[in-house]
Amino acid sequence: MSKYSKAEIAARDAVIQALYDNVPQNTLSELWRHYLGLRNIAEKTEEKPAKSNVDLGVIDFSTYTDDEYPYGYGAAQSVAIGGAAGTDTISFDGISLTL
Repeated sequence: MSKYSKAEIAARDAVIQALYDNVPQNTLSELWRHYLGLRNIAEKTEEKPAKSNVDLGVIDFSTYTDDEYPYGYGAAQSVAIGGAAGTDTISFDGISLTL
């Protein structure tokens, strides 16, 4: 929460307290005016969520293999399916996986 938002909340609480305390109308009007001004500033300066530093448009299918994980592409070992089901092929930018 930004300091602007905190100021807005404090001003709002002051307006509410002034209503409970039945302060003079000119004081209430000034508090209300300050609250609206702080609210406007807080809305204009809202903290934006940080952008991800990860490129979500790219998926890296590593071809790295070793004795512990010989399959590559982060996938499990292929499974043969018997019968007349046929063959499925999945392609990734020139790399084909046949199922």
